[in-house]
Amino acid sequence: AGLLVISISRAGLGFFKEYTFDKVGTFAYRDLRDLLFDHIQSLHFKYFDNINTGEIMSRLGEDLENIWRSLAFGFRLLIENVLYFLMSLIILSFLNLPLTLIVLAIMSPIGFIAVRYEKKIDKNYGEISDHTAELNTTAQENIAGVRLVKAFAREKFEIDKFLTRNRKNYDLNNEQ
Repeated sequence: AGLLVISISRAGLGFFKEYTFDKVGTFAYRDLRDLLFDHIQSLHFKYFDNINTGEIMSRLGEDLENIWRSLAFGFRLLIENVLYFLMSLIILSFLNLPLTLIVLAIMSPIGFIAVRYEKKIDKNYGEISDHTAELNTTAQENIAGVRLVKAFAREKFEIDKFLTRNRKNYDLNNEQ
């Protein structure tokens, strides 16, 4: 009976936690999207002469998606993992203090390696972001100029160009 109550409580609290963080992330996403749209509407026309529409859409979509993921999942995971770590550390220190110190000694190099690895893959994320903007710009230009492409019979060339860029996007994501 006790295990059943604990299981049901855990499931209910888990659902509440997931729902709350997802809701907060979704509201933040919507509000930021509206603010960014209003900001883009207020920009001078000259700004749009120097930047591709596909790049604007790619950056906004990708950045907003990353913010939503951070609020809906990343923040929740951060809180959970810090609490789990602290609770485990306290329980382990009561059970066996020398073992706790060994675990902390081992965790320090792991943390150092993780920070170095994160810096290393950060470059890859930047390349993926830049290439995604380039890919979206190519698609947007082809969609906007579809009649021109057809008029000059350049479909094969444009398809090959897009597939080459898409292959590079695939390779960058595999590398990540």
